[in-house]
Amino acid sequence: MAFGNDKDDMKNLKEIAEIGKGNFIHIKNRNKAKEQLMEEIKENSLIR
Repeated sequence: MAFGNDKDDMKNLKEIAEIGKGNFIHIKNRNKAKEQLMEEIKENSLIR
């Protein structure tokens, strides 16, 4: 999960998530943070 707009940081965190087979969420808007997090939790809670 990342907050802010530093492009180098975003790229690094995204690469780390991919290497670790994890997920990356970029929170761009504080007001939508809860919504984004809940959506990510729902997506990863589904039985696959």
